[in-house]
Amino acid sequence: MKKVTITVKQEMRGTIGDLLDKCHSQLGRFKPHYYNIRHQYKFYRTLKRNMMSNECLMHIDFSENYVCKMQNEVLSAHFGASKKQISLHTGVYYVGHDGEANTFCTISESLQHGPAAIWAHLDTVLNLIQNKHPEIDTIHYFSDGPCTQYKQKANVFLFTHRVSKGYDIWNLELF
Repeated sequence: MKKVTITVKQEMRGTIGDLLDKCHSQLGRFKPHYYNIRHQYKFYRTLKRNMMSNECLMHIDFSENYVCKMQNEVLSAHFGASKKQISLHTGVYYVGHDGEANTFCTISESLQHGPAAIWAHLDTVLNLIQNKHPEIDTIHYFSDGPCTQYKQKANVFLFTHRVSKGYDIWNLELF
């Protein structure tokens, strides 16, 4: 048995005072979020402008899982077929204060987004950066991903093991 949810537009009536009260209560919850975002972006921009030539700023996140389709698939493949899915790990990195944006995307059949999956994707990218820019000894990480992905203690453990593979300093700023 499946549960189906239907969203419908609902007309609401009330006074202007009720509307203002609701607006003020929601604005109170929005203010801290807005404050945090403004200061995080300000820090991000300042860091990007003031990086030394031995520093790298990396902004990473998982994209949604994607369903693989054939361009000209038969009708029976469209309905009810079990389709393969892939996971995309996307990001951009900058080297130095005037570095250009270097985008990357790794693809995997694994739909996991935990620490092991993150490092399976990041190892490839870090090796590429290390080969292209051997002078880098500091990497600043930014992510707005959920706490189940980048912001967990297992990632700290994996970060410490990666340090021994060639980077002296790691800065982890996960937003």
